[in-house]
Amino acid sequence: MSNSARGLLAKALRTVASLMPWAAALYLHYYLEDAGVWQVDMPFRGAISVTLLGVGMLLSFVLYSVLGRIGR
Repeated sequence: MSNSARGLLAKALRTVASLMPWAAALYLHYYLEDAGVWQVDMPFRGAISVTLLGVGMLLSFVLYSVLGRIGR
């Protein structure tokens, strides 16, 4: 495998790995809705959803930054 292909593969793996916290937050959001854990009339449901997805995005950004520094 050439160096350019190896670099491309490493970048793709870092990107996929860094998206995992966001994907986990999205899945948790789906699971809570599908399992009926929270109802439509649940208080602060919107705020909890935004916080859950925001934390997932923030963790993805931090992980992407850390993996980007390691990859250099």
